[in-house]
Amino acid sequence: MANEVKRYLHDGMELPFEDWSKTLHSFNDLASIVQTTHDAAQSSAVKAINRMQTMRNWLIGYYIVEFEQHGKDRAEYGTQLLKKLEERVDRKGLTTTLFKWARKFYRLYPQMMENLPIPICATVMHQLQPIENKEDTIGASMTHQFVTPGKTIISHLSFTHLVTVKK
Repeated sequence: MANEVKRYLHDGMELPFEDWSKTLHSFNDLASIVQTTHDAAQSSAVKAINRMQTMRNWLIGYYIVEFEQHGKDRAEYGTQLLKKLEERVDRKGLTTTLFKWARKFYRLYPQMMENLPIPICATVMHQLQPIENKEDTIGASMTHQFVTPGKTIISHLSFTHLVTVKK
């Protein structure tokens, strides 16, 4: 008789586990359960990293847009803002290209704000263009009338998926 598979759940991540204390198992059983446990943990880790990077990129876009709309240095920086930011931050992966996509991501998906524990102040762009007017918020096509909630976006799509769709 096989053991009942239970689930260890923590912050949306899960690992299958079985009670092995009452039965004997073969070496093949051990190898199989170790592989299954590793694969499930690795899958959860990848999902967690994707969610974190997606929110990181959205927040980077938020910060850039807010700076551009309210920052005194805007005129001085001009089109060099993102290049100077890349040089100043100096972190692997944080490039001018990522900053451009993050800014666009923030503008296209204001509903990602739903994933934050507290609301942040909307940009002037979002204040002038309320979410209730869905036809104008994201685009002109009829399909944009159905805005996907931010919690659904982050749990099903990575930033890479979203960028690929918008290219």
